[in-house]
Amino acid sequence: MIKKISIIFSLIILIFIVFFTNNSYAGTISSDINGIDEGKYPGIKKLIQDLQSKHPTWKFQVEYTGLDFNNVIMNECQGHGTSPKNLSPAFDNSYSGMWICPICGEKLYDSEKWYCASEDAIRYMMDTRNSINENDIFQFLDLSYTDNSSINNSVTETDMNISSTNFEVAPNVDFNAIKQKYPSAIMKDANGNDLPNDLIITGNKIIIDNVTYTIIKKGDVNKDGQVNIVDAVNMLNSITGKIQLDDVSNLSGKIKGTGVINIVDVVSVLNNITGKQNISIYIETETQSNNNLASGVEQMSKKMSFLDNDAIQAILNASNKYKVNPLYLMARLYQEQGAGTSPLANGSGQNGEYVGFYNLFNINASGNSKEKIIKNGLSYAYSKGWDTKAKSIEGGAEVIANSYISKNQDTLYYQKFNVVGTTGLYNHQYMQNILAAQSEAKTLRNTYISIDPNLQNTYVFTIPVYENMPNSACSRPNTSSSNTINYSQKTVSVDTSLKVRASASTSAEVITSLKNNYKVKVIKTTSEKIDNHYWSLIVCEATGAYGYVANDYLK
Repeated sequence: MIKKISIIFSLIILIFIVFFTNNSYAGTISSDINGIDEGKYPGIKKLIQDLQSKHPTWKFQVEYTGLDFNNVIMNECQGHGTSPKNLSPAFDNSYSGMWICPICGEKLYDSEKWYCASEDAIRYMMDTRNSINENDIFQFLDLSYTDNSSINNSVTETDMNISSTNFEVAPNVDFNAIKQKYPSAIMKDANGNDLPNDLIITGNKIIIDNVTYTIIKKGDVNKDGQVNIVDAVNMLNSITGKIQLDDVSNLSGKIKGTGVINIVDVVSVLNNITGKQNISIYIETETQSNNNLASGVEQMSKKMSFLDNDAIQAILNASNKYKVNPLYLMARLYQEQGAGTSPLANGSGQNGEYVGFYNLFNINASGNSKEKIIKNGLSYAYSKGWDTKAKSIEGGAEVIANSYISKNQDTLYYQKFNVVGTTGLYNHQYMQNILAAQSEAKTLRNTYISIDPNLQNTYVFTIPVYENMPNSACSRPNTSSSNTINYSQKTVSVDTSLKVRASASTSAEVITSLKNNYKVKVIKTTSEKIDNHYWSLIVCEATGAYGYVANDYLK
């Protein structure tokens, strides 16, 4: 589905986009599943190919995050004793034993129904190989959405006075190729800083003859040079400034029967729009119709009797307005509210306050007790004026769209584990529940089955992979073994601050830093020096930081 920004695009956007980045992340996305390096990413290719063979209409993309798997895990193992990034269900034997963090033990968090999740649990849930299967794959589903109702079966264009720069169609072009054709071209990052002549990535700005072109986000053009037909129409709409291209005449021959338009044909159409000749394009709309999606919303609403008719309609309105998959919104509501007995869903307020206000998506509903969670959630709803369920849904959907999906956290997995977002990696995660993405994925899958029993429609899945992944998928934590550790107590002794790193090395990623006199629990210390230091794995009592520090600075 399309993820576009409100700026006139040039053809350079359509031809050269391959990469995605932000201030702290630079990775690549590819639909070349057969090209996956089994030596670097063991097991991924076969798992995807097995699913692809069973579901030929499904489309898969691999996102090469460039992140080290062990560094990712260490960054997710933060917040001990304060607010852990990952929580697992307490009092549930299915998630006992090695699922429970040995540092925090049975300390209760959130609504006092959750334990801090162990490192083993985080490794298991974040290893994507454990979820590339029939039951869990929908946590990688693209959650953006384009309303087909705004696209007629015949989509054309009329005379338009559009100024556009034409570039030759060529795959894998870097900035040097642009410079050869336009010597004055300048490339800058998203913040306007000059960049060296390198590969063009998402967010870059290309300045040619004082005109700035911004590279669009991932998902609009795949690496294989094909683009979903609905996205192609939206690209044309964006370039022309039209909400909908006018219905004037038909053009055949540009659209393949699979509902995919080749990127070369997109360029040809755009060239024609810029004035070479009048042309129009015949569109075969996607198999998955809006009526089917509306039917899915209705089916799902039967599980949530607290939703009135206005609330159900608000789901459909919000999905169109903010370009968010409506079935995902329903799955998120079900995940957050269940039967709807919470004061956040039933309008009963708290202690006589906030009566008649709703926060169905639990936006800003956080805290270390049930009372604080409800109060914070209702206070936020009050500040936004969400005095109906419909207002809460539309407002919450806007937050999800603007704060998550538009920030590239566009799958359930990415919303739980922010390894690609534009708001700072490992932060800005929608939920602490380590099972949330998996649980919502099952709800979403079952909802799709209600309208597409054999899942024959086109579904797009983006699966992240990491560097230095284990040779085999991380094992599910053992529930019958007790998860305990021994540790000693020490104090930080530095003049300024002590860096906490993801591994025992001075070149390892810095997670955070600790102030002088902070108390830490030392879990283990290396038996040999690495980079002239012995290293200790510690957890800080004051901040919950977890990682390696040079043992020289502990006393």
